Amino acid sequence: MEKSKFIAAKKHKSEKKIEISTLVELNRVFKMKSWEISNDSEDKSSLFNRFIATLEDLSYEQQQLILELTARFEWIQNRDYEEHLKKALDSMLNDRSLDFTKVKTIYVAPLIAPKDFGKNKSSKYVLYMFPNILHYNSQLKNISIQTINELEVDKDINWEISVLILLDDFIGTGNTAKEAIDYLMTDKGVNPKKIIVLSIASMETGIKLISNLGVSNYTSMELKKGITDYYTSEEAQSKLQVMNEIE
Repeated sequence: MEKSKFIAAKKHKSEKKIEISTLVELNRVFKMKSWEISNDSEDKSSLFNRFIATLEDLSYEQQQLILELTARFEWIQNRDYEEHLKKALDSMLNDRSLDFTKVKTIYVAPLIAPKDFGKNKSSKYVLYMFPNILHYNSQLKNISIQTINELEVDKDINWEISVLILLDDFIGTGNTAKEAIDYLMTDKGVNPKKIIVLSIASMETGIKLISNLGVSNYTSMELKKGITDYYTSEEAQSKLQVMNEIE
C-alpha cells in the first residue's frame, strides 16, 4: 500500500465514533446481563472496551443488530453447568409420562455423533460431572449409575430395568443428536423409548427434531433462533442481510 493511502486509511479508522445512544444501550445490556464494566488493566483490555472496539468497525445499522442479538445472548459459564443440569434432571423426573419405579440401572453417555468418536467434545465434560448429580438425587439414590464412553452400549439397555441418558451442553439444529440416535437404533439395536436426552441449553428446532425421533428430551434452557424467531419474515430477511455484511 502506498504511504499516502496508508495514512488516509489510518486517519479514517481513527475518526470512527460511536453515538452516545449506542454507548448507553451497550451499558444497559451489560448491566442487564450482570457483566462487569471495568477499566482497562495494564495487561488486558476490559470486555466492555473490547466490545466498543468491535462496534467501532461496524456501521450504525450493524451496531444496532449486534446490540439486539447481545441482549438475547445467553452466557452460561462452567461454574453454572451443574445447576442447569440439575434443572434439566428435575424436568425429567417430574415428567409423569416416565416411570422410574422399575429402573435399576441408568446408563449415561455423551451425546456424540459416530464421526466424532475419539474427539474431545464438550458433551464429554458434561458426562464427567453428571454422575455426582444423579447420586445425590434422593429419587435415584438406589439406582446404579453406569458411565459409557461415547456410544458403546449393548442391548441390555432395552431391558425394563434400564434407561440410557445422553448428555450435551448445547443442542442446536439437532442434527448431531439425530446422528447419535440413528446410530444407537440402527447399529446397536437400542429402542428409542429407552433413550433420554438431557442438555443445558437447546434450540427449539433441535428439541422438535429429537421428539420426532420418538426420544424424550429435557433441557434447562429452551432457546429461539436469534433472528428468524424474533422478527417478521420481511424484517428477518433484512436482519439476515445485515448479519451477512458483518460476517
